[in-house]
Amino acid sequence: MPYLLECTGCHRTTKALRVFRFTDLPGGFNTGPADAPANVHYQPRINVPGTYRRTLFGLGGRTNGAADVDVGLAELNNVDGKLDEMRLYAFDGYPLAIMSIESRDAPYTSRRALLTGTMEQIEVTRDEVRLKLRSRLAILDVPIQKLTFAGTTTDGTKVEAEGGEDLKGAPRPLIFGAPRNVPAILVNRFYNIFAVGQRFDDVLRVRDKGGVLASSGQDFATVAALRSATIAGGQYATAKSLGLIRIGGNPAGQVTVDAIEGALPAARMAGQVVRRILVGQAGLVAGVDFLDADLAALDALAPYEVETWTGTTNPTILETVSAILDSVGASITPNRLGVFRIGRFSAPAAAPERTYGWIEILQGDGVGIQRLATGDDGKGVPTKKITLQHSRNYAVVTENDLTGSTITGDAAFVAFAKEEWRQEIAESAAVAEVHKLAPEVTMETRLTSATAAKAEADRRLALYGAARDLFQVPVRTADAQGVDLDDVVALRLDRFGLDEGRSFTVVGMLESLADDTITLDVWG
Repeated sequence: MPYLLECTGCHRTTKALRVFRFTDLPGGFNTGPADAPANVHYQPRINVPGTYRRTLFGLGGRTNGAADVDVGLAELNNVDGKLDEMRLYAFDGYPLAIMSIESRDAPYTSRRALLTGTMEQIEVTRDEVRLKLRSRLAILDVPIQKLTFAGTTTDGTKVEAEGGEDLKGAPRPLIFGAPRNVPAILVNRFYNIFAVGQRFDDVLRVRDKGGVLASSGQDFATVAALRSATIAGGQYATAKSLGLIRIGGNPAGQVTVDAIEGALPAARMAGQVVRRILVGQAGLVAGVDFLDADLAALDALAPYEVETWTGTTNPTILETVSAILDSVGASITPNRLGVFRIGRFSAPAAAPERTYGWIEILQGDGVGIQRLATGDDGKGVPTKKITLQHSRNYAVVTENDLTGSTITGDAAFVAFAKEEWRQEIAESAAVAEVHKLAPEVTMETRLTSATAAKAEADRRLALYGAARDLFQVPVRTADAQGVDLDDVVALRLDRFGLDEGRSFTVVGMLESLADDTITLDVWG
């Protein structure tokens, strides 16, 4: 099948964007006057149209954890040196698309998207240009916070909250959901103003060395108003839209805050928190870059509140989103059109999109289907115990840290403050009895309640407490039409106990456009 390839570069000197277009059709391919874009030429330059891997969670058939940015490679013919000019352009981070089309005479509108991603870089040699591809997840693999502290609040005359020189250049904290015991960051030591996040909707509790401060009932829209307010000792005021608090009097020790971002519990569920990060921090557009229906479906399946707080670290958007989604067993991955799909990973239960037998599975060079160890803990051996950590404490203290505080009879908080995590456990004596090397797995989450953590721990024990198989299944591209990541397929073979057929979830796809093959990684 013929291929069309488009990649965008930015001229290093003029900064002008240019779309380069290529095909493997002899003589090239031209769009028509009514097409969009109209009357453009695809040069006949493609040597290798692309080898590209896409996964739900990463290599090795992993079914949980952080998402990986998948990679690929395409090659163009440069024997005549006419593509040397591509050296003048920056391609890193710019879009790339690979499409198929039936023939030179087929209408441009009939093209089919195979890959929508980004570029890592190009390598121009005497004979070829190598295009290093990355999945569209790469646009999320950037620091989550662009705003930093100026570090200029060095005397009491300045009407600002930029921190001292020690904070110069440090990223401003971000808060999502409902984190607990966040260590407030002193950003104006002359007026005891602290940063908690970029913004928040409410404050449940402010503590000074563990002692609870009372709310003054005041909330201000500007730093100037917050700075000039009269606040009694033992009380605090807020500037919610700025993510700031101010306490009256001098603090006795570390100031910590239980804050809320997302006014209602439904707004603090994983799907809605991820939505705000994708829109607010990544600049993505709902309905174009991701689907609200995916997020609503996720929150219906896992109606649990989550949280995260970045402090003065600066994790990537991808790391942050992955941590939140992994808390409820979900993934984020771009489809062929580059739209991010979000869903909860589960055992294959839906009707299979395709059923594969010996006829469909390629046997070239004696390779064929392979059974592999999974990429999860235990490599497919059932898990006997899952410990799910939840309700993170962001300011761990010791007994000495609380000495002399105003805490009286608050044993629950003292116990909470001394440990970073709470945990819920799900375990199977039956698995432990049979599998002598059954793993015990501990997983961090951003869940905020024991009830939610227990429900998720039980679900994961059901998922991983059974023996699981990972198969690599090479098929022709035509036999994988309509199949994508997280879809269900079935294998029916007279091997591996698959005589009656069994369903699997697609967790990885290696597409070799030159060979017109796809190798499916299926788990179940």
